[in-house]
Amino acid sequence: MYPDGYHVHNYPSGSRYEGGWKGGRKHGQGTYTYAGGGKYVGEFVDDKRHGQGAYTCEPCVRACVRARVRLRLRPRLRLPLPLPLRGER
Repeated sequence: MYPDGYHVHNYPSGSRYEGGWKGGRKHGQGTYTYAGGGKYVGEFVDDKRHGQGAYTCEPCVRACVRARVRLRLRPRLRLPLPLPLRGER
């Protein structure tokens, strides 16, 4: 695909790889940006993520924050205290 060295490749899916290539495969330091918004920055060996790196997913973080806000705004369930033991009424 590419000669050894640094290249940028845009995939038909909308994903993008920017970084080192060796033997036509991702190799060395690089950044892979997924079409869905996630991003991996780190090391690649033989076309795979390998070694040190970090994956971030901005859409996932936004969804998690929205879920936390919804949970915080949900009315709390109030139970009478003390609760009766099983068999007691």
